[in-house]
Amino acid sequence: MSEVYRTFSRHSAEIWSENYRLDQGVIMAADAGSDDGTINPQYLYTIGHPHPETLGTNPTSVDLPRELGLPPVYRIDDGPVLEKIRDESLIYEYEGAYAGVYSPHQQPGSRAYGADNRLLMLGYVHEWFHVFQGGDQFSQIPSESGGTTDLSTYPREPADVHGLALVEDCVLAEQADTHEEARDLLRTFLAIRATRWQTQPGVRDKEASGEQMEGLGRYVDDLFARYAGYKVVYEDDQQRSAEPKPLFVSIAAGRSYNTGSAIGRLLQQATGNSEWRTLVASGLTPSEAAARLLGEPAGAERERLVEQAKTDHSYSEQLKAVENANFPDLEFPKLSF
Repeated sequence: MSEVYRTFSRHSAEIWSENYRLDQGVIMAADAGSDDGTINPQYLYTIGHPHPETLGTNPTSVDLPRELGLPPVYRIDDGPVLEKIRDESLIYEYEGAYAGVYSPHQQPGSRAYGADNRLLMLGYVHEWFHVFQGGDQFSQIPSESGGTTDLSTYPREPADVHGLALVEDCVLAEQADTHEEARDLLRTFLAIRATRWQTQPGVRDKEASGEQMEGLGRYVDDLFARYAGYKVVYEDDQQRSAEPKPLFVSIAAGRSYNTGSAIGRLLQQATGNSEWRTLVASGLTPSEAAARLLGEPAGAERERLVEQAKTDHSYSEQLKAVENANFPDLEFPKLSF
């Protein structure tokens, strides 16, 4: 939490905005770590909360080293917050304050930063951003998160739409050294995206909503990690499994984390400002914001950009991987991923 407070107190505007602050009051409960894995917190800490007395009886001030840079911390051993957590197992918000539960069973996030560093707090930065998205700073958010896609309904065909999705990933993973290069990458992406969505409109809503929710959450994750001093490696997920089911899951659900984050990163670089964040907060998806600010290629230009990307990123191999996976024959239960 010290790292979170220090980073957001210095860089909240760069990470998202001055309104997304994780240095102005957080509640963290400590789980006892029962053997059966159930959440059973015995006490909690309030960190910078303006009214700790409203969270439980007799909050006790905790003396911590000044070097941690934390605001006043109190320990609470009973009260409504603990009762709510015990009832609901896990919460990310309580009466306007960001909240979480630390458990000894908890595993760090799977995304690596630098020399295989896993940041335990990264999951909270991500989930707390979703709480922020649900507040009054965002006028509209999708009703369905791309990270919660019903795999039984995601379109299985045509194969070229999914092969081009893998090309999209390669384009978005490229590094841009200038504003112009970032702009060109985004316009190539927009050309591919428009071609795919025109061919198979059924993938549009799921991809767009996933990028707006989980993609922007990943964008914030990455910026937090970078400003906290970790090396962020932008990846195109080329290490994805070639096995049929994992490949389909990646295309249908998992890739929206990386694509949404990459669109945001390239938009910030291409425009040099945060206007795109205002647009997505008003209800546009990252790709819609990119099209609004940079223009969506059409006609002969679109065809040229798509063909060049297919040549540059081994489209025939990407398509072959999809065809070998035979998506139409895969069976999934009617459950969300």
